[in-house]
Amino acid sequence: MHYDIRPIAPDEAGAFYRADAAAFGYGKVTDAMVETWRPSLEFDRTLAAFEGDAVVGTAGAFSFELTLPGLTTVPVAAVSFVSVLPTHRRQGLLTALMGLQLHDVRERGEPLAVLTASEGAIYDRFGYGVATVSAEHTLERARATMRRDGAPGRGAVRLVDEAEALKLIPAVHDRWRRTQPGEVSRTPGFWEVAVAEDPLDEQKGSWFRAVHEGPGGPDAYAAYRVEPDWHHELASSRLTVDELCAVDAGAEAAMFSFLCGVDLVTQIRFENRPLDDPLRWALADPRQLACVRTRDWMWVRPVDAAAALAARRYRVADRLTVDLADELCPWNPGRWVVEGGPDGATARPARSGEEPDLALGAPELGSVLLGGVAASALGRAGRIHELTPGALDRADLFLGANRPPWTMTAF
Repeated sequence: MHYDIRPIAPDEAGAFYRADAAAFGYGKVTDAMVETWRPSLEFDRTLAAFEGDAVVGTAGAFSFELTLPGLTTVPVAAVSFVSVLPTHRRQGLLTALMGLQLHDVRERGEPLAVLTASEGAIYDRFGYGVATVSAEHTLERARATMRRDGAPGRGAVRLVDEAEALKLIPAVHDRWRRTQPGEVSRTPGFWEVAVAEDPLDEQKGSWFRAVHEGPGGPDAYAAYRVEPDWHHELASSRLTVDELCAVDAGAEAAMFSFLCGVDLVTQIRFENRPLDDPLRWALADPRQLACVRTRDWMWVRPVDAAAALAARRYRVADRLTVDLADELCPWNPGRWVVEGGPDGATARPARSGEEPDLALGAPELGSVLLGGVAASALGRAGRIHELTPGALDRADLFLGANRPPWTMTAF
């Protein structure tokens, strides 16, 4: 069967969203939903597989920036909308879509593609590796006692509506994401959709957005929803925090304290927090912040491996020579010499006589690139091969990040 794969036109957005929703098992997608989501869609970055006039497979991307170790940034393709209808699986559509997209990413000069995966077994074969991990935490509100020696920021918290949230919180996020390896920027269209009420969440409770105003203006925000639950006139509602973002520790502590003080709530759930969550240490009893589960979050795919390796900064000065294998991006494979430190880095093809220290594939490079996955861990799993004695230990120190990577944004 021949399929026409191309970017969609604006009047094909409904068909694109409906095909994606059907593949993920969502309910009916109305015209109103399409219009709510439309602002975030970058039409020139979409790909749809057409069987006649019907969309049977989709892929797309957002144009973001990614913060790397050393707090440098690079443009990335934030891959999303990857789907194939259940009626059209096992026909090579996913491979075709992902391959075309990788070539487009390269042509745009983006050294990396990133995504958040619906399933863990899909994307390794396309060169993506797990780079950040998130934790889901719960906290019983009755036990949410803050430490007395904490230093919450000066200021006040207030609730804002969608219009004011769209004016205030993007700037807070942009200041914060530049300090957090692993986080991405967000386009204006993405923000417009993120702040709007998601029609698919209408059964999950009411959404609220709170902003902390410090001496210099807004410096923290939280997006959360409350799911009311009343039994015999006793409230046992749950408050779910979707995002908590702050530019400094004081503002974050103040917003955390606010969330712990919301009335008629018995449990607070944090959907996506870093493994080394500083909020745990703001509690008088850190044990009360219970980790429900951890999961992979952002996957990284080196599209221009040399550019990506040269863009970040390294914890210590060193030089590593790596043999890189990459079947889907034929411009990547080879022997690369990476030399860098805290002040800068270079990556170049190896010269004659420069023997490799490590051998790895594109998924493994994607995993270690942000410093959140140790090269030695992948070595023990048989995924990175040490060719020079001690190279894995050196790589752990060289590639590690002073601040562990974390991704708050879902896309």
